[in-house]
Amino acid sequence: MEYRKKEGVHTGTPLQKQRLNPSVIVIVMLGLMSLACWSSDTLIIKPTVTPLPTQIPPTLDSSAAAGKYTIGDSVTIVTGGIAPLYITTRPEPATRSNRVPNAACYKDTVVKVEAVQQADGIIYYQITCNNLPGWVSEKLLSGGK
Repeated sequence: MEYRKKEGVHTGTPLQKQRLNPSVIVIVMLGLMSLACWSSDTLIIKPTVTPLPTQIPPTLDSSAAAGKYTIGDSVTIVTGGIAPLYITTRPEPATRSNRVPNAACYKDTVVKVEAVQQADGIIYYQITCNNLPGWVSEKLLSGGK
């Protein structure tokens, strides 16, 4: 049997291999994983209040844009086939990223023109579909006519 020696002094205790108990390793690993899942970085990065975007009010002056329709006109939606007419959040060409969510006007729906605005030489009308306001170009609103 080997004995430990401390600077040449015999201690009398046998040399043993020290191993960690596997259950201790598992508990430590689970504890670290739970820290990773449930901890937050608010101790380091202080949260700040995010300002809400301000709504751009529509221009109610229809004299600036002389189009087919004026404020207060009732217009029947004309679409090709069964595809709905999508409205946008601002007066701009429609893309998938600027559509008003859950607002689609279907064929033969009657809407009321609420505002008129011209942007980049194109006249846009503010209408409401599914109780949600949005903008559509004159060409789309009149069915391309």
